Amino acid sequence: MITSNQADLVEKPPKKQYIANVLNPEELKMVLDEIKGTHLELPTYLAMYYGLRRGEVLGILWSNINFENKELNISNTLILDENKKEKNRRSLKTQASHRKLPLDDTIITYLKELKKLQEKNKDYFKGAYSKEWLDNICVKENGEIIRLDYVTKKFTEISRKLGFKDIHFHCLRHSFATNMHRGGMTAKELQAWLGHANVYTTYETYIHLFRERINETADIVTKINKKLGEIND
Repeated sequence: MITSNQADLVEKPPKKQYIANVLNPEELKMVLDEIKGTHLELPTYLAMYYGLRRGEVLGILWSNINFENKELNISNTLILDENKKEKNRRSLKTQASHRKLPLDDTIITYLKELKKLQEKNKDYFKGAYSKEWLDNICVKENGEIIRLDYVTKKFTEISRKLGFKDIHFHCLRHSFATNMHRGGMTAKELQAWLGHANVYTTYETYIHLFRERINETADIVTKINKKLGEIND
């Protein structure tokens, strides 16, 4: 008979924490300038503006947008089905992921101009315009959905071209959290914007310190330790 659990003798390997690189506002602007006019521009701009996940931004529906109440309802996500084809899933992975975000005047103007452009494209392409994605906002000129893998690969390609090291599309979400926290948002407020189930995830995983801020904190260390030296004197 086994009288003890031999697994108790094995040291559990530590969980490897995912650490993303982030871009400051000036670097984000560089990315937008580089991709302007491409299919990557729309999902990238919205991901930067709201800190959305890739599937969330590509899954935004016109029916999710309430211009009158100035609200964006995050309740749909674009996923790959068992046949590796995109489809809308009208649910998110957690209850906290379902959230309503405010639409400011900048985004409202941007989306209304986008709507006008897509209506023109429908008239231009006529029967060739895709009917499958009529409610999705992230579509190409012919109405076809902007694909998940296109966004991932193209964004990585552009970031490398600009000289950014190990920056991929999901880093926009981390950049949003870091920039907003630095601008004054609390971790609890960011939790609501990002749709996290708990604030620990927001604080420990998504808020990063920029190198310049670390250098600024070094000045604080020097100042305080100088006082300690005066005390010792």
